[in-house]
Amino acid sequence: DGFREMVASHMEPLLQVIRSAPGETLPGLKTPPTSDQLAIIEDLIVYFVPVTIALVGMVTSLMNALLAQGVLTRLGHNLRPSPRMSEIELPLWLIASLAFCLLVYFLVGGDVGFVAITAAGILAFPVFLSGLAVAHALAERTGSPFAILFMTYAMLVIAGYVMMVLMT
Repeated sequence: DGFREMVASHMEPLLQVIRSAPGETLPGLKTPPTSDQLAIIEDLIVYFVPVTIALVGMVTSLMNALLAQGVLTRLGHNLRPSPRMSEIELPLWLIASLAFCLLVYFLVGGDVGFVAITAAGILAFPVFLSGLAVAHALAERTGSPFAILFMTYAMLVIAGYVMMVLMT
């Protein structure tokens, strides 16, 4: 039937739990959700599950690589120097690919749009890291880089929309 339907079929147990609790409220709702609200929630879950799984995998890999490099550096067994966060540069093709995926999502839709928005979410991760590189570069130019980086990362944890600012 298509990619979206395949994801929905794999998510069916979770969607059944959401559908089977009509008398209860979901977090943030004061009244039980209507069938229209449940349909919107189901669509959001199905749309964002593939990209969420991919992003969790990329973040986990990044954290493991950073931890491994840190341990190897402390023990003196690293083969290469640790990269500096402020020196991250994105290739132009990556930014163009992200823009192309977003364009395809908005213009085509359907299964192609579903794949395009998933790819756009995956391609957005390096753009986010590039934004963090800018924050690190600015912090290095000030007298108190720790304070600036602490505030940046604290804002990321507290207010997730700061990610959008870093990506622009």
